[in-house]
Amino acid sequence: PDPDTDTADPFALLAADRLLPEPCGADAAGLGLVSDGPVDLVDRARGSLLGGAIGDALGRPGETKPRARVREEFGLLVDFLPWFGYEDGPVGTSTDDTQLTMVVAECLRDNAGRIDPDDLVERLVAWLPVARGAGSATLQACWALATGAPWWSAGTPSAGNGAAMRVSPIGLVHRSDPDALRTEAAISAVPTHRDPVAVSGAVVHAFAVAWCSHRAGGIDPDAFVDAIGRCLIGVHDPGLVPRKP
Repeated sequence: PDPDTDTADPFALLAADRLLPEPCGADAAGLGLVSDGPVDLVDRARGSLLGGAIGDALGRPGETKPRARVREEFGLLVDFLPWFGYEDGPVGTSTDDTQLTMVVAECLRDNAGRIDPDDLVERLVAWLPVARGAGSATLQACWALATGAPWWSAGTPSAGNGAAMRVSPIGLVHRSDPDALRTEAAISAVPTHRDPVAVSGAVVHAFAVAWCSHRAGGIDPDAFVDAIGRCLIGVHDPGLVPRKP
């Protein structure tokens, strides 16, 4: 079927293009999505969302710059600094990373913890006039959505991080349901990033938030990496060579 027709089954099209994960075959316990001690989930959720916003605002002056240049220019970024780039704003202003994280969070809040693609599209289009430092792939897709392109085909074939950066609320909401987490992360990615690497990145970041939210004590790096590897079973890997070592 034509992906631009109203009669197409969007989920069948995405599955055919391997943009929806297959069932992972592991339960929550098998992937470490069970708490290993007392955990205050409300505190973890606040920490994830507020911590992400703070890190976004702290790192904004160094965005797009190589690590060596950031170190040379700023040293260790521990204070909010003025920003004189596109859509500057006051000191401590966050970027589209935080804006779009809240778009995803509000979509989940108003749709019983699920990503309703049509609702997400409305929110993405409404965000356009106040977008702050958005990437070209996200902007291109959102303008296409604004002109009526279907959500399942509007996304650009970009392997960028625009889908991963906004996905933490999905990891919090589906912290103990690996298949729902993976599917919702993929659906949240596709309207702007119709690419298997971008989908994989969204799945990994959502899973990482979910996994960490269950840790009552410290994080074992080996267990963390192992769990991420297992969470990607059934997620299409096109086998691209990394652009950077």
